[in-house]
Amino acid sequence: QDGSCNGLQHYAALGRDQAGAEQVHVAPTDVPQDVYSGTAKLVEQIRERDAKAGVAIAQRLEGKVNRKVIKQTVMTTVYGVTFVGGREQISRQLKDQNAVDEDDLWPASCYLVKAVFDSLREMFGSARQISDWLTSTARAIAASGEPVQWITPLGLPVVQPYHQPYAKQVSTRLQRVQTVYKSDITLKPNKMKQRNAFPPNYIHSLDATHMMLTALHCQKLVHESVFAHQDRLR
Repeated sequence: QDGSCNGLQHYAALGRDQAGAEQVHVAPTDVPQDVYSGTAKLVEQIRERDAKAGVAIAQRLEGKVNRKVIKQTVMTTVYGVTFVGGREQISRQLKDQNAVDEDDLWPASCYLVKAVFDSLREMFGSARQISDWLTSTARAIAASGEPVQWITPLGLPVVQPYHQPYAKQVSTRLQRVQTVYKSDITLKPNKMKQRNAFPPNYIHSLDATHMMLTALHCQKLVHESVFAHQDRLR
């Protein structure tokens, strides 16, 4: 079984976001929801509004906004995808679908990734606030000279291994080799990587915790271990 955009599920739960929780099946609804289709509808509403206002690229994108175009960007937003990364994802989808001319790939993907981010901010208001708080917290911790670390609900300690790199040159009779060290805990933390990696890493740790707790609960309900290899199943 697959989750309904696991990252957004955890953000919705953390923020007690009722509307967002319904979009990703954390809260019950009368009919199944699809966060990707929901986001595509909001993006299309933005496009229609801008097209009426005379925005040329919005007009040329009529009939081009669909679930597949925006799905990957929605899925990876909560794991730290940037504007540049999201633009590349959407550009790739538009190109694969032959949705726009080559000259329109850049402006169209720039326009759509902004619309996707705005739509997600509207649908999951608490997610952005929580992500911003995690980022600012990581910035303060790294500025103090310490790496960001936390303990998951399973009791597993996590330490982000991002430190300032340094190079060491090793000389032999044949050659000189330069080795770059990036995870030496005696070095100062890499502030930018500590900051940018914390929100997605923290959500990943909650996702892994959720999987393990679910597996442990299932193990109590059945005789066979859910982690058994196939040749051990009877």
